[in-house]
Amino acid sequence: MSIFYKFGVEAGDAQNVTCDGMDMSLGDLKLAVVDQRRIKNVTDYDLQVENGQTGNVYTVEAELIPRGTTVLIRRVPCNRGEKKTWRPEYVRAEGRGSRGGGELSSLVVTSTSEEGRLDQVLGASGAEYGKENWERVWRPRAPRPLAGEAPKAERRYAHGIPSAMLVPVAETSSAATAAKVDRFGSLKLTAVERDGYSQEKKESHQWLEQEEEEAAKEAKEQEEEAKEAVEVPKELQCPFCNDLLEAAILLPCCVAAACDECARNSLIEQDHVCKLCEEGDISPNDLIPNPLLRKKVAAFKNATAGLQKTLEVQIGRAHV
Repeated sequence: MSIFYKFGVEAGDAQNVTCDGMDMSLGDLKLAVVDQRRIKNVTDYDLQVENGQTGNVYTVEAELIPRGTTVLIRRVPCNRGEKKTWRPEYVRAEGRGSRGGGELSSLVVTSTSEEGRLDQVLGASGAEYGKENWERVWRPRAPRPLAGEAPKAERRYAHGIPSAMLVPVAETSSAATAAKVDRFGSLKLTAVERDGYSQEKKESHQWLEQEEEEAAKEAKEQEEEAKEAVEVPKELQCPFCNDLLEAAILLPCCVAAACDECARNSLIEQDHVCKLCEEGDISPNDLIPNPLLRKKVAAFKNATAGLQKTLEVQIGRAHV
């Protein structure tokens, strides 16, 4: 819903201002009209709001106007020498403290709307970190070492540590580099720090040894698993390579089962002479595929799929 407004001298339809709640205060309505009409922040007139139906003039800034109301707005000149500021700027008091930092006064929020207050707070946030609020602190430094001289470690002061917890430290000890200076100028450390610096650092390689032991154990287990063999039946072994048949075929001379590749290579190397029965004039093209034996080989592979973890198969070598 909205609140409708119209300037008294304007013709045409009334314009609307969005009302999020059930009503809107007079001050928020004026600010919304100023933003919508792009009126300057400082003017020499004020806005008079009048109810379009009852003719009642709203005078209190906090007075609530129900949504759906149509109002008439008129420009009323201010008194001589006065100006109307719609959104007053926040005031920041500049001051210098005893320790050099700038002291900011508390933010003076003068806006009556929530949006205006948020704008003022966001505009003032971070102002205390400005350049004018900082003062450079000069700290004396020790003279720089000459050429060839070893640099001296800068001493830290033992601020905030009780004197009962500090123990003296010799300048020649290994803990002297981390020692702190007390109020009397002597080097001191806490007992825990002194004991820590007095002990030589020893690197532990136990985690490396554990990793090596675990890796060796895992390699040993894999090697033992690799030695596990799957026994291949005699009828599924190739007489040439003594391994499981691959693409099983039958030799036409002696009807022996063998791998297709092994049988072809043997016939080519032996000048078409069978190595098993020594019969000649056998062509590699005369080899007979054996589908039944190939099915048996496939069934054996499926049955031993979970057991074949090895890279080699131990098979009893057959003597030809």
